[in-house]
Amino acid sequence: MPMTHEAGDRRDLERLALAEWPGQAGVRVQSVTVVGDRAEVALDVNGNYDYWVYYQRDGNGWQEPASGNGPMTDWQNTSVIQW
Repeated sequence: MPMTHEAGDRRDLERLALAEWPGQAGVRVQSVTVVGDRAEVALDVNGNYDYWVYYQRDGNGWQEPASGNGPMTDWQNTSVIQW
């Protein structure tokens, strides 16, 4: 079965979000949400620390404009948040 565009995006976003963390951090992906050209990846670090990474797709692929230890409200709304 061919991979869908969305499944490919999810895999790419998981890989990008995990790339900055060392193996001993015990990071795992909790969720990946894609809305148009924006995405949110929620991570669990060592089972006791939540972290969110946000991406915007442009001509060069997925870029990370924001991340932090709390979720961002309205991250998917281009009229509220301009990256």
